[in-house]
Amino acid sequence: MKRKSSGTKLSVCHLIDDLSHGGAQVLLADIIEHSSASVDPTVCYIGKRSQLHGRVEAVGADVYSLDGQFRFDPRPVDRLWRFFRDRSFDILHTHLVYAQLMGRIVGRAAGIKNIISTYHAVPGSY
Repeated sequence: MKRKSSGTKLSVCHLIDDLSHGGAQVLLADIIEHSSASVDPTVCYIGKRSQLHGRVEAVGADVYSLDGQFRFDPRPVDRLWRFFRDRSFDILHTHLVYAQLMGRIVGRAAGIKNIISTYHAVPGSY
């Protein structure tokens, strides 16, 4: 269900490690589903696990995969750079460790001014 609004929308890219059935991924789908109609959400995920891809699309986000083949696969770095270069985002919101690392470095290099991160686990689990 795509949300509709009038006027200018805030373009937000959520970058996450994957779209498996984990807590961070379910929370991300909830954030998108309950966000303001003035937000234009995009979700970009690094890994290949994509069980929630359809749900995230159904609640109103454009969804893109960087086709990472294993945890901490470096090949998606170039794909992410091109993804950011070809689009314009007001905010980059990163979730989970690898997405936070890649997002902060590549997002800043691509000129995204507003980058925020949500830590979804307690520090003792790292």
